[in-house]
Amino acid sequence: MTDTEQPAKVARTASSAPAAIDSKLQFSNGLEIPYVGLGTYLQSDEEAAVSVAHALQCGYRHIDTAEFYANHAGIAKGIAAAGVPREELFITDKLNPGGIFGSPGVSYDGTMASLHKSLELLQTSYLDLYLIHHPGAKGERLEQWRALCDAQAQGLMKTIGVSNFSQKHIEEIRAADMRLPEANQIELHPLCTQTLLLQYLKENNIQPIAYSSLAPCSSWRVDEGQMSAKTAQHSKHIPLMGELTSKYAVSEAQLLLRWALQRGYPILPKSSKPERVEANAQLFHFSIDAEDMLQLDALDVDAALAWPVGNPLNWD
Repeated sequence: MTDTEQPAKVARTASSAPAAIDSKLQFSNGLEIPYVGLGTYLQSDEEAAVSVAHALQCGYRHIDTAEFYANHAGIAKGIAAAGVPREELFITDKLNPGGIFGSPGVSYDGTMASLHKSLELLQTSYLDLYLIHHPGAKGERLEQWRALCDAQAQGLMKTIGVSNFSQKHIEEIRAADMRLPEANQIELHPLCTQTLLLQYLKENNIQPIAYSSLAPCSSWRVDEGQMSAKTAQHSKHIPLMGELTSKYAVSEAQLLLRWALQRGYPILPKSSKPERVEANAQLFHFSIDAEDMLQLDALDVDAALAWPVGNPLNWD
């Protein structure tokens, strides 16, 4: 497939979409990941403790964090408060690989040290999924990936993957004769459908996981300190969103999350507000018509909005 060719977009039918909050998707290695997870970006330890406990009480079983978020202790506290057995949980964590903002790239030994620190703070002996957060540490990417492979062999996580990696970044792993990731956590929403990358991931049995699903929402990251690449030009879709939220009697967030589920992507909506944590899981009482799915797909303008410093997929 050339860079100019566009794979056909086929709307996933409601019958093939996940049916409940406990629905799971299977990786190529057999591990199952819940379709609905709780994101914890921009949450302090205190906020994470509350939101994680409430989410688990509402039926969530996937918690997503990262070394950069610095809220592992709060997540552990929330898990303990909810009383859900570890074997029922799916915990995703991400290595902060360095290499950006003037920080050095993390070495093999540094990767192992970061992992062990995360396990200690999370109060768990293993992770379900461990990712390299971004490809910014160009000189250390391969040794970081080698560390993840070795740590998995030691039983410290069930599966491994990457985040914000392009085809070029993943092919670098193949060229080093190492096995490919099981997952790639990337920004996915109607303004950023990542069509070509998704086709590549599918061809290589790499599962996409969606983050920043709510970026097209009119209220997304509007509070002080919540930076993004979003500008006024990223609002042309609002009229269509208004029509569809009225048609299905749902919120903007619910519409966008349902779109992702019908496309087959596990999702990671984040909120510190209990009512939004609950609403973000109420996605199974409606389905988006095929025609409306295609209308949402047509909003794509390749607008990756989550990173104010530029889309990591384009990094060298």
